Amino acid sequence: MKFCCSGIQQKCQYEQEQYPSQKGRLGTPPVGLPMTQFLLPLSSCLVVCLVGCASVPNAKQLSTGPGHDPPVIQGSNHALSPAQGEHAMASVARFPGDDEKLQRQVAAEGQVAGTPLIAGNKVTLVQNGRPTYDLMEQAILSAKTNISVESYTIEGDSIGTAITDLLIEKHKQGVAVEVIYDSFGSQDTPTAFWDRLRAAGIAVLEYNPLNPEKAKVGYDPNDRDHRKCMIIDGKLVIMGGVNISEIYLYGGIEPGSIDRFWIPWRDTDIAVEGPVVAKYQQFFLDLWASQKGDPLPQVQFLPPLQPEGASYIRAVPGTPQEGDPQIYVALLSAIRHAEKNVWLTTAYFDPTQEALQVLADAARRGVDVELSVEGQTDSALTLDAGRSHYHELLDAGVKISERRDVFLHGKTATIDGVWSIVGSSNLDTRSVIWNNELSTIVLGRDFAQQMEATFAKDRAAGVAIDRQAWENRPLIDRASQWGARAFEVIL
Repeated sequence: MKFCCSGIQQKCQYEQEQYPSQKGRLGTPPVGLPMTQFLLPLSSCLVVCLVGCASVPNAKQLSTGPGHDPPVIQGSNHALSPAQGEHAMASVARFPGDDEKLQRQVAAEGQVAGTPLIAGNKVTLVQNGRPTYDLMEQAILSAKTNISVESYTIEGDSIGTAITDLLIEKHKQGVAVEVIYDSFGSQDTPTAFWDRLRAAGIAVLEYNPLNPEKAKVGYDPNDRDHRKCMIIDGKLVIMGGVNISEIYLYGGIEPGSIDRFWIPWRDTDIAVEGPVVAKYQQFFLDLWASQKGDPLPQVQFLPPLQPEGASYIRAVPGTPQEGDPQIYVALLSAIRHAEKNVWLTTAYFDPTQEALQVLADAARRGVDVELSVEGQTDSALTLDAGRSHYHELLDAGVKISERRDVFLHGKTATIDGVWSIVGSSNLDTRSVIWNNELSTIVLGRDFAQQMEATFAKDRAAGVAIDRQAWENRPLIDRASQWGARAFEVIL
């Protein structure tokens, strides 16, 4: 790793040396918050600067190209035959004669992701915090053998307490429970919260502790587990962008407060049942082992799984610190293959130069490229940095709308009415080069229609960015955005 502490003044090139993106709470400290809560993220940025730069991967080079091998499609117990695979692709083809091209795309994607496309799954779309927490609570209550929880943020608030109360109760009933939380993302959660879980007999793992004395596998302040998933009995997974925090439940700005954290959060999760769930469970077990967690309970983590539905699903783990930015490469590959439309929803929109180019190229070749991004945020610099790229996209014909009535935290895309992705990965540099992420690719028309309907609602509730009006925006806004771009390397 090359150290570049002068990076605040000298910007690294995107495709050679890019600082990690730091999602700190930068800007004016909200009313009512202690100054220490405002200064902590600033000190975190200094740590990032001292750690140095990391390379942004070239997704096109990492993509293996279309090739001629058929896609690997796994059934519940064995791989589908070539004939079965061809039939599967024909059933989800975007238009007549498209199945062969779709086969090549899916085959290339599989080589990039390193995981097979798995048939026979059921996927349910879940929107926002309350429905997601209700589903989590129902799933916990139904557990018979084991519950695995992994989340970037688990707060010690009403939601965190309610869910962990259920976990403790299920553990008393003989259900094994293990929890992974990210040390940085959950830094505001009291130690007593975790002590209570451990005292109840629940296995708890702090991912990459902020205190280097507690680290078991080396120390890296940029290494974070940004995943959010819950696995029940090895048969059901709930995953996406929703953290365990009551912030999702607030219905409006607190009287007298200008804290953006009090606006409603808009997010997306999914529930998945079927053979693919074994992949999510294995990702959890692999992460636990890599962090040298305590011995896990002796339960059947990977039970036999039967088909539950008709969805073809690929579970994709993003592990960029191991040299595997699978989610980033798979997404850009799908956009490069797009024929009709690319509708993308993302929080913390501050894309790499290659991502900008891929989106612009798609729009120029006639693909309907639309972005639904945040207009309210907990990182003013990130918002401005992302906005500084709007002109490049607008000039290419990309349509952009901002949700300003909520904090848009979802991380989804749907392409050509058949390819969709839901997960934890933002379209920013940190997600590409540092964070452990988790995404789900769903191949199928029915789910894509649900995703398109969700996007349409976000678009309708958003504010469309008019190209001419954007060019005429006030000079002070331009200065703020270009100033933020100068700091992109440490956001």
